[in-house]
Amino acid sequence: SFRDREGRPCGAALVEKFAACLGVSRHGLSPAELTALLDPGDPLGNVAVLLRLVRPYLMRRGELLDFYHGQFREAAKAAHLDTPEKQRAAHQSVATCLQAFADPHRDGQCRDATPHALSELPHHQTRAEAWPDLIATLENIFFLEAKVTHGLAFDLAEDFTAAVDALPTEHAGRQRLGLLGEALRRD
Repeated sequence: SFRDREGRPCGAALVEKFAACLGVSRHGLSPAELTALLDPGDPLGNVAVLLRLVRPYLMRRGELLDFYHGQFREAAKAAHLDTPEKQRAAHQSVATCLQAFADPHRDGQCRDATPHALSELPHHQTRAEAWPDLIATLENIFFLEAKVTHGLAFDLAEDFTAAVDALPTEHAGRQRLGLLGEALRRD
């Protein structure tokens, strides 16, 4: 059974967080991202054991692990993402994790960012309704440059459109993001 650092059982919480985070992902999560989300550093090997146990129900998409079948995702959503609050919380957990992979040096310059984090961070910030973080991400010139450098330039227009569509109408950053998105689409 899964144990925490103090030897207490932690299996139910570990499985629930795993199912929720993978359930809100669009294309899966990397083993490193899952470890950072579930038990940073995995000092007791719980994440490694969990991934081994659920391997028959997962598939690889390049470096990412995802549910093998859509019915697994639906079951995870029904069991662990059955309210908007739980969905936002799972998106926030994934966004916080991806922020660390998008800016591993934590200096705002997005050096050594992983392509998956660059691709998915705005989506999860939008779905978490993490407006200040989303605006900071989409207004960070280094984040934008990193996305372009990794061949994700066309995703930027979609990021801006989704952000503007989701932001409350009265939000101060909505107009700025709208103008930036329009400039991207015209260029």
